[in-house]
Amino acid sequence: MNITAQGLVKFSGKKKVIDHLSFHLGEGGTLGIYGKSGSGKTLLMQMLAGATSPDEGEILYDGNAFPPDAAILKKKIGYLPQSNPLYPGMRILDFLLFLARLYQLNGAGYARVEKIISLCGLENEKSKTIRELSQGCKQRLGIAQVLIHDPDLLLLDEPVHGLDPRQTQELLSILKTVGEHKTMIVSSGEWSNIARLCPRMISFSAPPEEKFTQEEEEEEEENVLFNFPEE
Repeated sequence: MNITAQGLVKFSGKKKVIDHLSFHLGEGGTLGIYGKSGSGKTLLMQMLAGATSPDEGEILYDGNAFPPDAAILKKKIGYLPQSNPLYPGMRILDFLLFLARLYQLNGAGYARVEKIISLCGLENEKSKTIRELSQGCKQRLGIAQVLIHDPDLLLLDEPVHGLDPRQTQELLSILKTVGEHKTMIVSSGEWSNIARLCPRMISFSAPPEEKFTQEEEEEEEENVLFNFPEE
């Protein structure tokens, strides 16, 4: 799936958070959304997922506009919010099989679940209840959750938030593998996480001060779209 945003504007109260943002992401591409807390990245992800509507502008999926609650979007999009609701008393395997039934995968559900468990590195955890999992494993389960129905577009809001460096590296490795077969948009408040995973970025905050060579600065200007609303 390709996705195009045209002139998106979004207010939070009277404050303009997203200011005439436009971009296009082709099928199979990976895009990063960088910004500090409250900068607008979660609002953008919610708009792209159809959870809220822009105040101005439109979003096209494969060239088509859909109402936010369109059933087709729920089938084609896998959206992982920053606060991912889970059922702490359920085992991982039971939870994912439950989701497979919700998506009406029927006979193919068990095979799909086993494949996703392997992809997300949860083979040794699948018999545990969710409350027994480390934060890193809970984040992996969140990725598994949005992959169950094999969506065309993944929208992952802060998937590595709160993880230690080892857990972050492991999850970024999983996302890199997943991104080889999906169109994927990932947000983070850490510039380094986005830079390691995404060849293109939208930045709602100034990046950290780093020393770039002239070639790296030119590459950054070409691949990073800044969106700083006027005060």
